[in-house]
Amino acid sequence: MFDFLDRFDKRMEFVAIVDSVVNRQNKNNELEQRYGKSEIDNLIVSVLVFIMERTLSEEHDCTLESIAGFLRSVLPAYGKTVSDIEAEKLARYLVKDILQNKGVRRTYKSMRYPGGFVEQEVRLIIDRDYGRAPVVYELTRQGYDFLFRTKEVDDALGFQIEEIRLQLQIEKHYYREAIGQSRDLVRMLLQKRREMEQFERQLRGNLAATPGEEYEELIRGIDAVLNDEYNAMQKIERKVQLARKALEEEQSLHGRLDEKGLQARADVDGIYANVRRALMLQRKMLVACQSVQKLYLRVLQDAILFHSVQRFDMQEEILTPLAACKFRQSKEADGLFQNLLAPLMLPRLPAILNLRLAYDRQARISENEEPGVRESEEMESEQAELERIKRRNRTHVRIVGRLLEFSAAHPEGFSFQTFYDTLRNERDFEELCRERVLFMDILRLYEIGDIDLELWKRQNEEWCEDCTGEFDLAYCLGRIGRMHPDFYGLRRIQIQTQSKSAELLLPFEAKTEKRTPSPQIEISDLLFEVKLNERGLSDSADPADGRGTY
Repeated sequence: MFDFLDRFDKRMEFVAIVDSVVNRQNKNNELEQRYGKSEIDNLIVSVLVFIMERTLSEEHDCTLESIAGFLRSVLPAYGKTVSDIEAEKLARYLVKDILQNKGVRRTYKSMRYPGGFVEQEVRLIIDRDYGRAPVVYELTRQGYDFLFRTKEVDDALGFQIEEIRLQLQIEKHYYREAIGQSRDLVRMLLQKRREMEQFERQLRGNLAATPGEEYEELIRGIDAVLNDEYNAMQKIERKVQLARKALEEEQSLHGRLDEKGLQARADVDGIYANVRRALMLQRKMLVACQSVQKLYLRVLQDAILFHSVQRFDMQEEILTPLAACKFRQSKEADGLFQNLLAPLMLPRLPAILNLRLAYDRQARISENEEPGVRESEEMESEQAELERIKRRNRTHVRIVGRLLEFSAAHPEGFSFQTFYDTLRNERDFEELCRERVLFMDILRLYEIGDIDLELWKRQNEEWCEDCTGEFDLAYCLGRIGRMHPDFYGLRRIQIQTQSKSAELLLPFEAKTEKRTPSPQIEISDLLFEVKLNERGLSDSADPADGRGTY
């Protein structure tokens, strides 16, 4: 077909992003009428730019509270002043209802010639929990691309164009324009660093969800920024140093600088600081890029080895042939059991104890040994983090296991409200809700949408036992499949939203010796549609069977 239509769906991705802003869903008629359509459009994009500026330039966390403060500061430009409560309400509407679409996955149909239509997911921001409050918001790759192409259009032409512009501005002494250009270079590097951090988190969470094309595109883009442009940035640094030297010579020649010269020196100092920061970021990213490359290859190698290793079936290889073995004399059997089975079942470990160690003189331990104390604290911190990861992994598996058990017991389908009310009667309910793991896992399952257990069993999907504490469905199913290979007789579970809301009563939060009132939240309820396999429920569908032993 026509070559000019190659990657046409990539062009339509930009249209899909604009459509999500302009033709937004979940409209609040009261707010829309108060501000007007064009004003809401401007506020949405302004919030996106603020999130980018907050996370890239200042390197601070962007929370809902900071977004509300930003809206209070810009609304006077629209001829409006609002209270703190109204600003928070507007921030929640723009972030949660519009940009996050109330948690509902938003897609757009794009033509991919010559194959046909494909659905593209539109997601401009993501929230990060980090195990603490409040929630932090960041831009996705789509969000960064959208904003850079609406203003920093030259970014699409490459990092090199930005450097050339900066060099020309310095040579022509356009220091006021050059300082803004140097800030843009730093922002582009910070954006690349954010992309690398998000990719590393995704890689550590689930290799199967990390396509090789994304890895190649990221590494190629960073190589272009680092390897090809590092020398150019050093040349720019030398030009800035020459400009500073020229201003110093002018000051020493005339005794002082006029107002224009003072402004130029301040701008040159700012440019020099930005260039130095850009060089530092490039060096750090070069090291981090090599680390990500090694991590990707190591995880990929581990996955290949895990897939290719052959399991040794002891029953098939040893026990079954041994049961069919016939002995002519009992001594032969005794010798076999004594030499083969006894070491396996009753190993005799060498008992070694040096009694002299108990009576030797002991060295006096120093009371103030700070290096040892620091090492001990570091070890305790690492141990606490490992325990937290293990606890979160157990909680993820328990939640998915309880969901499968409940689904097997309710093949007619059920709502999340019903499932949640049942969990409230469990002894470990508070543990399941700790760090909001239960709600985050259900949201991840809703994003997946379709849990095809039959397909998972047929493909024998690879899963890594070294989970990092983040939710990984393959890890949970792998652990559950050890105890219940047929997954309680389930074939598929589909998850979708309902029009009604669910009111959920959270567990108590203990504070000192008192307990705070139990908080209550309201969310859109979810519907779980259950499909059993043809032979129906299995014996393992007993909710009490194997619970807590995954």
